Amino acid sequence: SSLNLQNRDQMHLLCILISPRLNRSLEAAFEKIMRRRRRSDSFDDDDFRFKRDRTEPDTIESLIYRIGFKDLSNIERDIGELASVILADIPKNGESLLKVLSNCVKNVPERILIYATLVGLLNLKNRSFVGQLIELLQRDLKDAIRSASFEDAKYIVLLLSISVNCYTVQQASILGLYENFAEVTLDAGRSS
Repeated sequence: SSLNLQNRDQMHLLCILISPRLNRSLEAAFEKIMRRRRRSDSFDDDDFRFKRDRTEPDTIESLIYRIGFKDLSNIERDIGELASVILADIPKNGESLLKVLSNCVKNVPERILIYATLVGLLNLKNRSFVGQLIELLQRDLKDAIRSASFEDAKYIVLLLSISVNCYTVQQASILGLYENFAEVTLDAGRSS
């Protein structure tokens, strides 16, 4: 089903419903950003036009990084159009798109709900691409834990957790991940 977000209050409610464990500082940052937003800040219609020359990886990378940056009033449309652009470019630049999306999860965590929604929408049209993205995120999670990059690990786990709501990740899989974390923590506590 399609989201119909008419105003900032609905977007805020969506954020709370999707991830009830968002910390207060994230909610405060969201409110601060929303107060600064104006209708004139919205993306121009040209930002997401389907032009043949706009499917280069750096242009799509820019669109992915900027989604939700200026205005959330048209976020449903923006996510849908960005998903269409990405889907059209997957055959040509799939590997680079996977890396960009993975990097966005780690580098732009304030838009993680938007990226989870985008990934859920992509999953409806191209399950194999999203499967590759989830596998890449799993590898990135292992690497982040091995290298003690716990901020990156936290954001990857957050995206995977939110992705349960988009039916991109199965509930049993995320619960298994949490159980593994708990077992490792308990084992470390017993051995020390």
